[in-house]
Amino acid sequence: MSLVRNPYSRMVSLYLYNRFGPYESFDHFIRQWHDDVMYYYRKQRLCDDHYTPSHALPQVEMTHYKGKQLVQCIIKSEEVKYLSSNSVDEKEFLEQHPDLRELPPVVREAFNGLPHVNARKYSKKWWDYYNQDTLNTVYALYETDFYVFGYSATIEQRPDLKSPVDLVSSEASDDKFYGSVKGMVRNTALQSETARKARSCLIKECYLEKVKSVKVSGLSNAGRNGTLSKMD
Repeated sequence: MSLVRNPYSRMVSLYLYNRFGPYESFDHFIRQWHDDVMYYYRKQRLCDDHYTPSHALPQVEMTHYKGKQLVQCIIKSEEVKYLSSNSVDEKEFLEQHPDLRELPPVVREAFNGLPHVNARKYSKKWWDYYNQDTLNTVYALYETDFYVFGYSATIEQRPDLKSPVDLVSSEASDDKFYGSVKGMVRNTALQSETARKARSCLIKECYLEKVKSVKVSGLSNAGRNGTLSKMD
């Protein structure tokens, strides 16, 4: 199971946690994030921590592989509050989002009564940090997340900002890097047997590729340090 988050609110959280003190503006942070932090991902889709910090990667890199979903279930963090209560609001929400009923009972039960702790205190609402330029940049970087997880490209609370869809060119979801990625599936266990078998093979392929990547990285680092040794 994976939890995902609205890329716009996620970026504000990243800003508040990673900025250089309280005087670095959101605009400056986003420009630096685009030009420096995400440089190797934008140019070559390099996901190794040596090039791109894991917390900066699009969330789809954690849930999909070669355009196909690896994890069994995906839940949006904005939905947790409805899954964790037995209120009328939850029932109404589930009626509006029937796909959430596809979640396995064990997942639904795990969220029941879950308390909300360690919440970040904002000096203002996350959507108030944005202007048109920062909105466009964040959308361009994380366009695949918006598409795959069904998040709106606009901010409902900011009608003054135009949709970035027709204002920017995609950077994070270039087909030459990712292929034809599909929208998320709430519960892959409900797919056909053929689809489930294909997912199992994909998980194995992904695992073997990661193991190979770690070995290559280890050899490279050892070579740079002048301590190259045989690795089985």
